[in-house]
Amino acid sequence: MTCKQAKLANIIVALLFAAAMLLTAYLVADKDMSKHLSFSLIMLWLVPFLYFSKKSQPYQR
Repeated sequence: MTCKQAKLANIIVALLFAAAMLLTAYLVADKDMSKHLSFSLIMLWLVPFLYFSKKSQPYQR
């Protein structure tokens, strides 16, 4: 995976998780459940974010 592809993948994943967060906030009536789901999505988003952030840095010797 090239640096440019990793950056693009990171942006796409972030937009998908943002859409999922908005969707859960809209569909779930219970505020506490909506908050817990949002925090869970943020924790899940950190995994690909950190992976693609590592891949997006140019290779250094």
